[in-house]
Amino acid sequence: MKLFNTDTETQVFRNRDSLQDDYVPDELAGDTRDDEMQQLATALQPIITGDQPDNVLVRGPNGSGKTAAVRVVLNILDYEIESIEGVNFSYVIVNGSQHNTGYQLTRDLANKLHPDTDFRQGHSYSALLNAVAEGIKDLDGAVVVAIDELSDIDDVDKLLYLLTRSSSNDALAGKQMGVVATTTDASFKNELSPHVKSTIGKRTVKFDAYTSNQLREVLNHRVEKAFAEGSVDESAISLCAALATQQGGDARFALDLLKYGGDIANRGDGRVTETEINQANDMWAREHVDSIVSDFSLKERQVLCAYMELREVADVTSPRTAQIVRRYQTLAGRSKSAEVVSDRTVARYLQSLVDEGLLRSTLHQDKEGTWREYEPAFDSIHYLDALRSDVDRDKIAPHEDLVSMIK
Repeated sequence: MKLFNTDTETQVFRNRDSLQDDYVPDELAGDTRDDEMQQLATALQPIITGDQPDNVLVRGPNGSGKTAAVRVVLNILDYEIESIEGVNFSYVIVNGSQHNTGYQLTRDLANKLHPDTDFRQGHSYSALLNAVAEGIKDLDGAVVVAIDELSDIDDVDKLLYLLTRSSSNDALAGKQMGVVATTTDASFKNELSPHVKSTIGKRTVKFDAYTSNQLREVLNHRVEKAFAEGSVDESAISLCAALATQQGGDARFALDLLKYGGDIANRGDGRVTETEINQANDMWAREHVDSIVSDFSLKERQVLCAYMELREVADVTSPRTAQIVRRYQTLAGRSKSAEVVSDRTVARYLQSLVDEGLLRSTLHQDKEGTWREYEPAFDSIHYLDALRSDVDRDKIAPHEDLVSMIK
């Protein structure tokens, strides 16, 4: 069996790395984000005249181009300032999705500002804040700190207070600086102190989800960099865009499909068609569902199992909350390893399945009341595969008819 394609003449990729999540293009595709980038540039324009830039909150759904737009704007500003005598500029980027707490994020920022020092666990929060302040003061000219996925971080008040109130903060008195933070959840501001909330959210740039046409433009732009000429069918690009639109206009998802489709084509006839994209979509869905379900608690997996019993055993196309609760209670009663959780907790677990993108919910209302119905976001086989690989399957105690499906 031949495992690798070593024929460089038939490789579909020219630069596969340009499809990775952390790739920063020199420019964004066409005019897909021109308005948003102009708003960012306007907020940072005062840097050029020696004034304080505005702090900016960039919000929008996953895969809407927030991170790429911020990095492109900062790169352009850095390049253009080089030609202006007497004006200096630096920026530092930290990724909030890699951390859980403000302490961890502050330590990461301190390490980036002091590359010759390793701030490991054991430094106090105040010591790390001092290190951040000293590192920023040591940089010439204006400084922008870009924080990606700020809403993923708990207890970030102290760091934001230091960074966003430099004009009234002794540690950074007189320093020309600003903060640009991206988030998928604007409501996280409600968790901040009033002093911080008033400074981080004054200027907001909103990114809407990409439309199908915009996604095609993004994909065509990236195909030119990533693939050998003529190796990707236009119909494959359109299918990627359509599938990504179903996932909420997520460009990262579209690029992943294109990347996986290219991997499949490399093992086949060296061309990315709709067939390769459909195979890539199936592969992505299977891995995605399995990775999410594997992190669920036993009780959450029992709720998912109850949902699948209604779908696959009882033939209920769109189970309602009350039906899922009753089925869960029956299932949990068969299990000897976990106590039965409340109806409210089951509803909360269902919402987490929606939040994770595994289920889609629809709210219905008539004269008899209000209820929610749930439909799967992926083919049933992927949920069954996830339950099949569950090491605690016996503890979940699925119905015997479902057991036969997941053996």
